[in-house]
Amino acid sequence: MTARSVVIVSAGGESLAAMRGLDGWWRDLDRVWVVDDTAEARAFLEVRSAEGRPAEEPTEEVVWADLRRVATTTLAVRRAVARIDARLVVASGPVAGLPGVLGARLAGARTLLVEDVGASSVPTRTGRLLDALADEVVVQAPHQLRAHRDARLVGSLL
Repeated sequence: MTARSVVIVSAGGESLAAMRGLDGWWRDLDRVWVVDDTAEARAFLEVRSAEGRPAEEPTEEVVWADLRRVATTTLAVRRAVARIDARLVVASGPVAGLPGVLGARLAGARTLLVEDVGASSVPTRTGRLLDALADEVVVQAPHQLRAHRDARLVGSLL
């Protein structure tokens, strides 16, 4: 596996904004995005290419309404890790986090969960599961530390 590649898994909205906030970290890495197939995500990925950075992989439609879609996205993440031989999967929020972490585990990659800043300070079932599965969890606000036992506070990414 190469240390110069990463798979980034994100829903739209706040999660995608948080991933944009990490631009300085992933900018020079080989990467594959697994994101909601929305106009916002497509515009973001087109801007990345227009700025002279490597073209992104096509977005994959991700609908989080049922377990079948979670399974499909989990497998998409696993394939993305294999495609670029990534050592790390970064996922934002519980919606994208679950298939991101599961797909990374299936592929043998490490995981970093970036919790959305608006997330509750009360642990959700998904949050508790991801705490147990993710290698690292980072939060953007102090109140989120109550919901994630071993999380690190990184501050706002927006």
